[in-house]
Amino acid sequence: MDKRVLFYASKMISEQMNSGDGYEKIKKVISIIICTDHNMIKDSKEYHNRYFLIDEKTGSKFTDVLEIDVIEFLKLPKADNSDLATWLKFLNANSEEELEMVAKNGTAFNEAVCRYKELTNDEATRIILEEREKAWKDESQTI
Repeated sequence: MDKRVLFYASKMISEQMNSGDGYEKIKKVISIIICTDHNMIKDSKEYHNRYFLIDEKTGSKFTDVLEIDVIEFLKLPKADNSDLATWLKFLNANSEEELEMVAKNGTAFNEAVCRYKELTNDEATRIILEEREKAWKDESQTI
């Protein structure tokens, strides 16, 4: 998976330029890997790890053009109420009760839960969402 992420991030960087363009045209690329059912980073207990190109000895950053974020649901502590943790709990909610807990964390979360409920209450939209989720799960099984 690590090589796959690097491949696609590198591709996103190279596709920003056309022949004759200056390198200043390159914009930052952020790759986000969300692991829902396994842990990718074995040597860290953190649920969010952020990687850059840095010098191992001095810690100086070579460039800020590439960032790779790995988020691992299985490491998410229940007591963490940071915005990132709350968004992850929203994405991973499996019950009405879990959604209501997320909604209590502020206006943005309440709005997201309300919008989610609107979308899932519409039969046609729910079918589309379920098909997308199934396709995503099928694709993740091939990785």
